[in-house]
Amino acid sequence: MDPKEKRALDRCLDDLLKDFDPTPAFMHALCSENVITEEMMDKIMRLPARETQVSALIRCLQRRGPQAFTIFKDKLEQDYSWLSRKLEDELKKLQSGQNSINRRLMNVIEHQLVPLIKIPQQRGLSGDSNNSDLQHPGTIIQYLNELLIQLNTQCNKVLRNTVNSQEDRQPLCVLIEQSLQDMKQNAMEEGLTDLSKEVKDLRKQLKDVLKYQTENDKLKAIISKQKEKLKELAKLQREEKRHKQEKQKIIHENEQLKLEIRNLKDQIQTNNGSLYT
Repeated sequence: MDPKEKRALDRCLDDLLKDFDPTPAFMHALCSENVITEEMMDKIMRLPARETQVSALIRCLQRRGPQAFTIFKDKLEQDYSWLSRKLEDELKKLQSGQNSINRRLMNVIEHQLVPLIKIPQQRGLSGDSNNSDLQHPGTIIQYLNELLIQLNTQCNKVLRNTVNSQEDRQPLCVLIEQSLQDMKQNAMEEGLTDLSKEVKDLRKQLKDVLKYQTENDKLKAIISKQKEKLKELAKLQREEKRHKQEKQKIIHENEQLKLEIRNLKDQIQTNNGSLYT
């Protein structure tokens, strides 16, 4: 399978794991097209989980022939058209990206490298030579050799390889590798510094959260106690109201009894007066 097709499958793997179900019918269809073997199909179908089956199938497809991607994409079109379109779109993106790189490379060759080879007199190589001498392969090779020497010098200068003796200088590939390792090391150190700072900030935030949590727990306990007190107060207020009502009732009954007693006394006095007369 083409590397771009493999990358397209990798980019669509999450969508395939989410939506695609490799049914026995689908697997037999791939097997009939010689995309996978019967042994592969049996191994995949014996896997317990659907996601595991999908992952295993994609790994098998990436090891198969040049038609595996196209056939798989066409089979998906029947029941999973959106996945088929996704695969096709990702492949087109990868291909267009490579074409763009190729176009830029050709542009550099045609407009920068070729003019340098055809016009070596720009670097003072022509002298009194005629045009035919300038186009001579030996002149062009000499010019390219000088360019390579200049390039080597500039690379060593950029990479800080200041040893004067050519024999003592390290190869450019070694210098580039060391430079990349240094850049990677510096990036890792900066990353670790940033990570340490983030961890420190997170610890501080966690400490603040725990502090606020403790305060919240205390406030909740206070609120709970206040609620209990409010319940007791409401109960006391109800009892007080009931007692007042009972008191008013007793006072009213007392007044009624006093009135009744006075009436009885008046009646007794009236009756006694009648008896004496």
